[in-house]
Amino acid sequence: MYINGIETKQNIFLTAKKLFYELGYQKTTIRLISEHANVPVGLINYHFIKKENIVNQIYTEYIDNILSFIDAEIGDKLDSFLLRQITSLRIYYNNILIDKHNAHFVIANSSFEMLYDRVAAVYQRILDENTISLHQETLKSYIVAEFGARHELMLRYYSKELNLPIQELVDTISCIAPRLFKVDQKIVEKALDESLILYNRIDASEIKFLI
Repeated sequence: MYINGIETKQNIFLTAKKLFYELGYQKTTIRLISEHANVPVGLINYHFIKKENIVNQIYTEYIDNILSFIDAEIGDKLDSFLLRQITSLRIYYNNILIDKHNAHFVIANSSFEMLYDRVAAVYQRILDENTISLHQETLKSYIVAEFGARHELMLRYYSKELNLPIQELVDTISCIAPRLFKVDQKIVEKALDESLILYNRIDASEIKFLI
């Protein structure tokens, strides 16, 4: 792709993120992105094909930035896949939950289909390091259950049905999969405690979801 093509794609992407943040997913149409990015609709279709692919890139870039950050800042302290996953989830959800625009976007847009393969690979490593064997269909059913629970927890948190501190909510979300997998509770609690200590030592506020 030529340089101006890369710049055009990035312009579309950043414009879409800003509009998603300000207006939400449903109200942000391809035509509106076109108008604000000052590019033809055809170029948006060329670079992304459909709006869902912009959302996919948002999630992918956000997670990649989190993982690159923790590997650079505290990678030598992450001695298990479980600890790495819980620490990354702390950043993932804290940076989303502190801003209602980001949170409402996540609630309105399921990331299950976009992230399933990636999440399944991480969870397989967690299963392997804890010598737990699961059939692939069972693993998939647990991931479906986890994503559903994540969505309901966030929805009820923002509707004020759950009155929890953010860290307690993040702890709850982080423990769903390990508990479904029947990872030893002491191992899970240790990873939660260590991840919170590590999280409090770093500043990940520059990692943005939408804005």
